[in-house]
Amino acid sequence: MNTFEEYLADERMQSAVNELQSVISEAFPVVEYELYVWDDPEGLYLRTVVDLDDTDEVTDHVIDRLVRMYFDEQLPIHLIPVRTPERRAALWEAELKRREQFRTSS
Repeated sequence: MNTFEEYLADERMQSAVNELQSVISEAFPVVEYELYVWDDPEGLYLRTVVDLDDTDEVTDHVIDRLVRMYFDEQLPIHLIPVRTPERRAALWEAELKRREQFRTSS
C-alpha cells in the first residue's frame, strides 16, 4: 500500500485531487477537505465536509469524473462526503422531535 506522501508525490493524483476540490468548491462554496489513505479499498480518500442534509448532492456532482479517474485513469481516489457537525446535530434534533410527536400521538 502506498503512503500518503507517495500518493501526493504522483502528479496525476495531485491533479485529480485539485480538480475534484475545484469542481466541488464551485458548486458548494462552504466546504472543508481532508485527505487520508485507507486500505479498504486501497487508495487516497477525499473527505468533504458540507452543510447539506443530503450529502449525495456532492457525489452526484462529480460521480462521472470520479468513475473515469478510478477506472479509466487507474487513480485510486475515493470521495467521502459528510455533513457538518451542526447539520448532523440539527437533523438529529429534528428526528428526536419527530419521534416524540409520534409517541405522543399514538
